[in-house]
Amino acid sequence: MNAFRRHTGTFALILPLTLFLGVFFI
Repeated sequence: MNAFRRHTGTFALILPLTLFLGVFFI
């Protein structure tokens, strides 16, 4: 469960960055 929470935290950290880059390039 701890590993799952850690993976979710990483995804939550990368997702906004990906959206920001997407908006920047578009």
